[in-house]
Amino acid sequence: MTAPAFSDTDVPPLGLSVMDLDDLVDGDPDDDPAGGGAAFDPDAPYGRFANGKPRKSPAGSRAGGKRPAGRRKTPPAPRKVGGRKMPAATGGTDYTEASLTLVGVAQSVTAVAGTLLSDEAFKADTATLLLLGPQIAAVSGELADSEARWASVLERVSTTSKWSPGLMVAFTLAMQVAVNHRLIPPGIAGTRSPEEMLAAAAHVQAEAEQQAAEQLAARLAAGGARVAARMGMPMAA
Repeated sequence: MTAPAFSDTDVPPLGLSVMDLDDLVDGDPDDDPAGGGAAFDPDAPYGRFANGKPRKSPAGSRAGGKRPAGRRKTPPAPRKVGGRKMPAATGGTDYTEASLTLVGVAQSVTAVAGTLLSDEAFKADTATLLLLGPQIAAVSGELADSEARWASVLERVSTTSKWSPGLMVAFTLAMQVAVNHRLIPPGIAGTRSPEEMLAAAAHVQAEAEQQAAEQLAARLAAGGARVAARMGMPMAA
């Protein structure tokens, strides 16, 4: 017995998947459990993966699949090149200024050594650093632009230099105390002899007492003027 020819009346209704058409041609529709095929799942029209998750596109399609090789979700971060840093105008380290700080420290050391040892050689070293300091700082700054290790040293110097004012005050105080106890001679870092310090302190105290007396006299005069104005008494010139 021959099978009837496929006719236009056998076209399945719209909405069935490609799998449904193939099964109808084979005589085994998905929505016919008696045919032995898998029942049509409206929640997974393109079938399911092995783990049971429904497919979002037909099997073999690139849509919804893995990202093509060679594509990145985000561009890689730029690499840091050498020791070059942002200039000071944009918030980076000013290597020339940090180099000047180092030169200043060297000048302080040679100046103290020259005073303590009364050695003219150290005084000449201080003068040399004073004259050549700007050139040394310029060369050091250019080196830091291309050498990362030297740049890191100057960055630490730049961070430490923020404490310079407080450290300088503490250093001056320590030097003056040493001069007061005759441990070192006066003149280092602006220190003065004990006699000069006593005279300066007496002068400051006398000025403070005079200023306090003038302020008291001014307050008394202002108070007397207010009292006289209330009583209608004329004030003496």
